[in-house]
Amino acid sequence: MSAKRLSGFVLAVGMLAALIPATVFAAGGSYWNVTGTYGVNVEYLSVDYGETLVLAQAGPGTITGTSIGAPCSSPCTNFAITSGSVVGDNVSFTATSPFIITFTGAIAADGSMSGTWVDGAGGLGRNGTWSTTSGNATSVTVDTHAKTDLIPYPSGPAVGSVIFNSSAGNPNNLELTLQLKKVAPNTSYDVWLFLDTYASGQGYVVGTLKTNGAGNGTFHVNTSVAPGVHTVAVDVTLHNSLNDVFVTPGLYGQNLFLLFR
Repeated sequence: MSAKRLSGFVLAVGMLAALIPATVFAAGGSYWNVTGTYGVNVEYLSVDYGETLVLAQAGPGTITGTSIGAPCSSPCTNFAITSGSVVGDNVSFTATSPFIITFTGAIAADGSMSGTWVDGAGGLGRNGTWSTTSGNATSVTVDTHAKTDLIPYPSGPAVGSVIFNSSAGNPNNLELTLQLKKVAPNTSYDVWLFLDTYASGQGYVVGTLKTNGAGNGTFHVNTSVAPGVHTVAVDVTLHNSLNDVFVTPGLYGQNLFLLFR
């Protein structure tokens, strides 16, 4: 299928560095967006090591970034985030390369971030604190309803629309209604739902729509989701084909978010 979807925090301990993801789902239908450039202090043995952290966030679940450490007299070691989770305003994650570093922390109401770290290099169990000195995460409010156009792939004028609702009497229900207008008549299409899969680029077929003689058609489906904030997007392909025909404009950027609770 051609539809593809399209962490870092630098720890400086003398010559050390590490990359941190910091996506937070806050209460009340919002989440933290950490896209931006941050100054960061990483403390070890009462010495602060300054770093610059550049983060890019593709929705509430995927964080990528780069880091520029303080001047080093020898090469610094970059760390990759291998696991992590966010609960409320609390964040925890693990970075490896060549050893394991575990970070815990929180995002404050003003969007600043801070916490503690510990590593297992040589069994020494070194530890310290970290905090941002500039830059702030942004709290983004999310609704329970979203409507977007359907456009020809890869671009073009709208040929229909998609309505997403977290409703239908079930708080964990995603209600999807799709309409096509004046496209190929008497043609069957598969409707692919992309739910929180912007990183992997993997969707799944939720049903098939067939247009009438005028090229119009409507498709409706309900599917279960977990509580929280989710990204949603749709890809329409010819039936039993992986060829993209129509997509939501946010398919590749995953810019539609819904709150389920």
